[in-house]
Parts: sequence; structure tokens; C-alpha cells
Amino acid sequence: MTARRVLVWSASIIFGLVSAAGVILAFQTTLDKFSVVNAFLVFASFAALAFIWLDWILHTQYLRS
Repeated sequence: MTARRVLVWSASIIFGLVSAAGVILAFQTTLDKFSVVNAFLVFASFAALAFIWLDWILHTQYLRS
């Protein structure tokens, strides 16, 4: 169970970072124009999305019914 929980956390963080970088690159902008706060919000939303799905797929029971 611990290994699955570590996987959920690490995979969701990595997915959030890659997705935030992808959004910044897709819109051809920089952190100066896009703002660090906005980049963090994009990271947090994508990481939360991945966390929810990975919790459901791996049955780690972080989000109980």
C-alpha cells in the first residue's frame, strides 16, 4: 500500500510539472508574461486531476466514497 501511495504522489507531481510546462510552451509564453502564480495554479489543477484518477485506479483509498 505504501508503494502505491508513493506512486500516486510522485506520478501526480510529475504529471503536474510536465503539464504546466506543456501549457506554457503550447501558448509560447514565458513565466514573466504568464506569472508564476498562474503556472502554479495550472500545475496544481493538473496534479490534482492526476491524483484523483491514480487514487481510483490504484485503490489507495485517499479519497473515500
